[in-house]
Amino acid sequence: MRIDQSLHGYLDGHQLLQASLTLPSRAAWEVLKLSDLAGTVVRSFDGYITAYPVPETDLYAFAKTWYAYELPRPGCVWTHTLYLPASVVEGIALDSVERLFVRPGEGADYSQPLVLEADPHGSLNEDGLLNSRLSIPIDHSILVASTYLLYGKGDTTLLFAAEASEQYKPLFYALWKQSWPSLRMKISFCTGGADVRYLGNEPLMLQALTPSAANVGNRRLKAKAQIVDKALPIPERDLPWAEFLADDLLETYSTYRHTLYGVGRLLPSKRTSMSEVARLLLRLPPQSAFGIESVIQAIETEFTSPRDGYDLKRLVIAGAIEGNAFIGANEAGHILDAIVSSEHPDAFVDFQAELRDLVASLSTDDAYLAQLANRTAQCAAVICSEIRRFAVEELVARGSDLAAIDRDVLLDVLASSEVVANAVDLERLSEKETERIFDALSHAKGERFDEIGRTLIRKEIRRPWRGTAEVAYRYLPTLSTEEVLSSIDGGETVRDSWLRPLSNHLDAVAVRLRTRWPARSRVLEEVARAIKRARQVSAREVSAWLDLVATFQEGDREALEAAATLGSVFAMSQNSGPHREIGELLLSSFDVVDSALSRDRLKGWEWDALVDWVPGLGWYDDWDHCRRYRLGAFAAAQRHWLPVRDLISSISEESRRVQVRRLYDSTL
Repeated sequence: MRIDQSLHGYLDGHQLLQASLTLPSRAAWEVLKLSDLAGTVVRSFDGYITAYPVPETDLYAFAKTWYAYELPRPGCVWTHTLYLPASVVEGIALDSVERLFVRPGEGADYSQPLVLEADPHGSLNEDGLLNSRLSIPIDHSILVASTYLLYGKGDTTLLFAAEASEQYKPLFYALWKQSWPSLRMKISFCTGGADVRYLGNEPLMLQALTPSAANVGNRRLKAKAQIVDKALPIPERDLPWAEFLADDLLETYSTYRHTLYGVGRLLPSKRTSMSEVARLLLRLPPQSAFGIESVIQAIETEFTSPRDGYDLKRLVIAGAIEGNAFIGANEAGHILDAIVSSEHPDAFVDFQAELRDLVASLSTDDAYLAQLANRTAQCAAVICSEIRRFAVEELVARGSDLAAIDRDVLLDVLASSEVVANAVDLERLSEKETERIFDALSHAKGERFDEIGRTLIRKEIRRPWRGTAEVAYRYLPTLSTEEVLSSIDGGETVRDSWLRPLSNHLDAVAVRLRTRWPARSRVLEEVARAIKRARQVSAREVSAWLDLVATFQEGDREALEAAATLGSVFAMSQNSGPHREIGELLLSSFDVVDSALSRDRLKGWEWDALVDWVPGLGWYDDWDHCRRYRLGAFAAAQRHWLPVRDLISSISEESRRVQVRRLYDSTL
């Protein structure tokens, strides 16, 4: 394989001396910076290694720097950089590439690419995986601290207090080898320096520095850096996976590495993904092949929170159709079964779109979809209800028979799916089923659900009311008064069994009007209470009530006056009983509601003045006179024929009262 190279060194300043490739300007600048001396000369750091991704390219820079003692200027260095393509990084070990470095002065030519021959010692094992046994003993607690900080703290720079560049180089190489290829392309490190090194604005991930430089760098970087020390405290919940990965560094080959490479190729190149895979594998049985049930159980147990282990969850669900390192192809049914029967199914609640795709992929198995929907009835989790809905909707979309689905399951889905609602025959529902739908409809949304609510309300009005209050408040006000009246077929007398739906209708309208029209709302509630106290009423009274309701909903003054007139007739023609009581309510409500209608068209202080003024008039002799004066006064104020203050100050004059009555008469 061909590998490009370059040499940087001193020639009237540190600069590029030879290269077999031309880099973009930003990449060339970063390479130039990192090829220069890291701080001051430290003899034990001679020949230190720097590795990093080259910006704006798919290359990975692997460089060795020597102190140029032979040059007269202090602090000069030679840096030989190898540029490894991503395809090479996938199957190579850095320690086997290190033999390609050549110090200037030994007849090397850096203007031509190098040819990397196969490693005669075999850096790859029989499965194509990299061996990674550490050749130099390092304290195990340092290994554990390194894996914890590198893979558990996604943005932390690891600083190592080193006495020589060789001290931590084997550890850096091993951590690099342990990572899957896409993550390796992100890892950056330097094995020796007297100052913190940066790639762009970000410090390199792993840096071996002199003890004093490590302390200074730790203070400078603050929360973004951590000195790796064997006494580093590690949270108890993170210790198992950190030790697991540390032990893996010491293995020549492991089952974990085999699984890691297969899974890692499909995961994002994030450092924390390594810890997630380790946490998952610690939950799985010690074998190379895992059943889907054990994978799902391990994931939902280890990553109970929906966002925890997100990439692994997505990988498993996506693999259920096409197959991947964890899941064989065509495992959609097993995945869905495992999620529904797991202890924490809502760990997958963020994958509703993917699970819908899994359900849709079961293209030829209607019987399984029905069974899946029925199985979810035992699961109260949100994702189970979604899977249930997906399954029933898929059957509806195919035109399949829904007879195999449990009735309770179908009713539950009806409340959340317009697709299913459109396929259900409402007229065939029993009273018990209707009640269940009412319970669910109080939280449902959509035009079809409103249609269902109105249909069932009409159906319930024709028999004793059984709906919930929430549904009554939501759907009863949407019916017209004519619909309510036409649904009651009681002849001239409306019996006790029909009074409850009527009062519920009024209560529901009152609730809807309470915020904007508190006065109207209070009157409606009074009317509803009067109806509930009545034993039976005439159809004419029902018409009066519903006319009043229509007035409240539409703000129609003429209909309001008609209802008040009818109320007056009732009050005067009946000596006792519910007729007189309700008639008086209708009569007195006109004044209250008329005030509410007028108030919206007056300024606040004008309204207050008129309300205080009209009841104080001592010269009217009946309610009708009062009504005429009030309406006339409102008309004068609203049309600015007379300022309110002038009207109030002069109303005691007979000529002004005549003028006000005429204003009222002119509005009829």
